[in-house]
Parts: sequence; structure tokens; C-alpha cells
Amino acid sequence: MAGLSNLQNVPLNDIIEMGRLAEQNIQDIMARMEELEKNQDTTLQMGGTSSSPPRDDAAGPNFRN
Repeated sequence: MAGLSNLQNVPLNDIIEMGRLAEQNIQDIMARMEELEKNQDTTLQMGGTSSSPPRDDAAGPNFRN
């Protein structure tokens, strides 16, 4: 598809296949998002913390002298 400015000359079968691939990608993304949300909920329920690194100002303004 690289370099094509429109789909006018693309065979219908190829367009259908692109639609299928796009739909599969969307389903894969949605499934991954659900998995990440479940893992986050489980971590929070177990008293875990986020995997984000601590912020420089986490201890307040006097953290660094």
C-alpha cells in the first residue's frame, strides 16, 4: 500500500483483506487493554503500587537541600 494515494485501482479482495486485518488489530488491542486493566485492578487489590518510577518531588519540596 505504500505510495498509493487512493484505493481506486486496488482489487476488492485486497481491500477486504485489509479490512479483516484492521479488525483483527482492533480486537487484539482491545484484548490487551482488558488484560492490562485486569492486571492493574489485581495489583491494586493486593496492595501493590504502580510500576511508575518515583517522582523527584515525591518527598516534598525539602527533599533535596
